[in-house]
Amino acid sequence: MHPQLNLTHVLKGEEMTPNDLEILIHCYVSPEEHPRINAPAVMESIGKFVDDDILEERITDGDKMLFKVTEKGVAFLRMILSTPYPIKVWINPRQVGKEAT
Repeated sequence: MHPQLNLTHVLKGEEMTPNDLEILIHCYVSPEEHPRINAPAVMESIGKFVDDDILEERITDGDKMLFKVTEKGVAFLRMILSTPYPIKVWINPRQVGKEAT
């Protein structure tokens, strides 16, 4: 592992942030180092994903920190991407909390 990554920080049970999602997608579609790799929030998110087996470090010849999405990460990303758009539903307020009959 890269010495700058703090891999002891694991956020269990918390929702993903937009930053987390952007990092996951970047690592899935790009072979390049993340453009904000030195930002603390990016390094924290990558550390969380590595700890949770969503990302893994790729072996490189240079000083770049490159990560790829694991099989578990691909499954997770596919799950996120298959989420349908929310829909607007009109309801009768007198029926809220009552079983439909």
